[in-house]
Amino acid sequence: MIRLLTILLTMSAICSSGQNIRAVDSLKSLLLVSSDSAKPYVNYEIYRQYAVSYPDIAYHYIDQVVTDSYKAGDSLMVTKGFYGKAWLARQAGQYKVALKDYSFALNIADRNDYDLWQMYITNDIALCYWSLGDYDLALNYNLKSLRIREQFNDLSQIGVSLNNIGLVYLSLKDYQNAIEYFSKSLRTKVDNGIDWDIEISRYNLGVCYNHLGQYQRAVDLFEQMFSGCQSKPCTAKDSLTYHFGLGESKLGMGDFDKAEYHLTKAKQYVTYSTMKFGIEIDQALARVFRSRGELDRAINLLGAIEPLISDQGLKDHMLINYELLASIYRQRHDFETASDYQQKFIDLKSKILSGQVIGQVVQLQSDFNDRVRLKEIDEKNSLISVIENQVRQHKMMTAFIFLVALLLAIASIILWRLMLLKKKMAEILDNRVRERTAELERSYQEIQRISNELQVNFDRLKTRLNSKAATLRGIANVAKLETSDPRGLMYFSRIEEEAEALNRY
Repeated sequence: MIRLLTILLTMSAICSSGQNIRAVDSLKSLLLVSSDSAKPYVNYEIYRQYAVSYPDIAYHYIDQVVTDSYKAGDSLMVTKGFYGKAWLARQAGQYKVALKDYSFALNIADRNDYDLWQMYITNDIALCYWSLGDYDLALNYNLKSLRIREQFNDLSQIGVSLNNIGLVYLSLKDYQNAIEYFSKSLRTKVDNGIDWDIEISRYNLGVCYNHLGQYQRAVDLFEQMFSGCQSKPCTAKDSLTYHFGLGESKLGMGDFDKAEYHLTKAKQYVTYSTMKFGIEIDQALARVFRSRGELDRAINLLGAIEPLISDQGLKDHMLINYELLASIYRQRHDFETASDYQQKFIDLKSKILSGQVIGQVVQLQSDFNDRVRLKEIDEKNSLISVIENQVRQHKMMTAFIFLVALLLAIASIILWRLMLLKKKMAEILDNRVRERTAELERSYQEIQRISNELQVNFDRLKTRLNSKAATLRGIANVAKLETSDPRGLMYFSRIEEEAEALNRY
């Protein structure tokens, strides 16, 4: 089985791009005039400047941080001080020493609820246990770190924990779970536009596919990872992982010359902080030499790195050494030596992958899955509650709309009835008007008839009067001719005038 190097993402609080001489000089000048309570903070910043490139000098300043913090009673800086010491020890491969300081820092952080530092410390403790091959403890602290990161809802940090959980499963050769967590880490970064170490997630997926014998798929991931250097300069770590991954893929494909080329190229980028790469690269080169029959070269290479593996307590790497040496000595037909290494391999593997460890890992994963399910249930219950509220609001709205519609219907009915009543009243009034008009018409006709009758009678009377008047005028004229009496003439003239007047009517 091919053993490939994997990269743990730490996003450490110590990360520094390197020493800034001008900044260091300014901080040292500030240290001379700082109060006792401020000195731990200044010393910590100086430590950060030296941590990556000059760990020995950095240790002096972080040790001073611890001393000054105790004097000032500053628990936060005590936490950061022990964290800094542990970080340096871990970078030097002194994982057991680092664990003591990390544990002390974590106790202080727990007592004071320093959530951010709990997140950093649990993550780094998981790295130490992973390096030492204590996978159950590594998984336990990775899950603790993930819970804290989820509380912060920091997607970049969540991506780190998902990646590191995947590495534990990769070391346990549970490749399906490893691929699941690496894929979650990659999706978290891609979906949220997080560029930080996104290539590492692709690299770790490539490692899984190498283990599964899907070498071309792994090569595609490594090429995709390295293509990112076209948009930004490649770091030494990018170049290291690219060549190392390709070297392992070519080894699996049986192209030993290209495998040696890429592995040798990768070794050029190994630094103090990536010394574990050097060990795994040498182990991969030993497999290349073994495959080509260069057994002495392979034995010498494995023998050279064995003391380093032993000093750092890297049980997983020692297990690989024993397995390789056993297979090499079998090829040399030195079966006694091969048997010795095989027995060492069996004994160490039984310690690393004991039933208790596997049971603990299974239990941790089960507890984690239960927590995820409970979280999903809570989210679903919350969603159901929201939906129920919306349904209640919808029902209330529906009832309100129904009530309004009912009121509108009632109002419409009332208006309709009023319109009918108005129409009926209008018809009644029209009938009454028609009846009254008819009555008036009849009265008018009756009056007109009477008026016509009166006119006829009047005309008849007038005719008779005119006739009588004419008669009187004739009599008066005759009388005037027959009488000469002045007084009689006067009377007759008067009768004639009255008859004339009567004729004018």
